[in-house]
Amino acid sequence: MIEPQFVMGNEFRNGRARVVLNGGLFYEEYVGDIGYIDRLGKPISKATYKTGGDFSDNLATVKLGEHFGFIDRNGSWVIEPQFSYAREFSEELAAVAIDGKFGFIEKTGTVVIKPQFEDAQSFSEGLARSK
Repeated sequence: MIEPQFVMGNEFRNGRARVVLNGGLFYEEYVGDIGYIDRLGKPISKATYKTGGDFSDNLATVKLGEHFGFIDRNGSWVIEPQFSYAREFSEELAAVAIDGKFGFIEKTGTVVIKPQFEDAQSFSEGLARSK
């Protein structure tokens, strides 16, 4: 059992859970420093972030400064922060914003669908909604 110690915790995905370490509820959303824990409640790294997503395809999108990148299950950078926005990986691809347009990258950070959309959602069953 993990002792209560976080402001908020999400469900475990890929063996990791996103937690809010401090702060509180602000306009129906928890805000504060974001961290990640393993199933024993231990932090996966000492790093904290202002914005972070859940793990999906063993990577999580996090924001460092003004840019988004992706960390692995150990908290190490896999794709350095370089995007103005990033959605979670799904079906091996993630929607990212570059220069105001959305495209898709693979897990190496390589762009596989060039940024050309005003918005794009994650892939599901081989399709992704975009406009």
